[in-house]
Amino acid sequence: MGRYDGPDFECEDRDVVSIWIAKCSSGDIPNDYFEENYGGDDDDPFNQFSTDFGFGYYDHDFVEAMALDGLSSLEEILNCSSYGKSFAKTAALSSEIKETVHVFLMYNFEYKPEVTGTIESNFYKFIGVYDYDRNA
Repeated sequence: MGRYDGPDFECEDRDVVSIWIAKCSSGDIPNDYFEENYGGDDDDPFNQFSTDFGFGYYDHDFVEAMALDGLSSLEEILNCSSYGKSFAKTAALSSEIKETVHVFLMYNFEYKPEVTGTIESNFYKFIGVYDYDRNA
């Protein structure tokens, strides 16, 4: 799958979504934070986001970034995401942060902070892994 030899968090056999939420304004997040690095040395990081959270390559085809105009409730933003109606309420209730400007979702990817030792960066906080329903 690429250049990273650390833990594999992909899970093709389970419908789960890992969710990170911005803990700052969108203007504070570097423009290249999610910029993917496909060239260079195998030791080059995939992007700053994956480096901050202790994993490497991920399939951007299974990623969704959501933002509404300005600060919004977490549940409202998640409801606008793919399959969001099946996990938005549960995720919002479990999060300490109730409002945000941006969420980053990785489908069929089970992030494990107990493996990486990282639950937040300067810009994002991981809130959990949730089951989703493809029919929602």
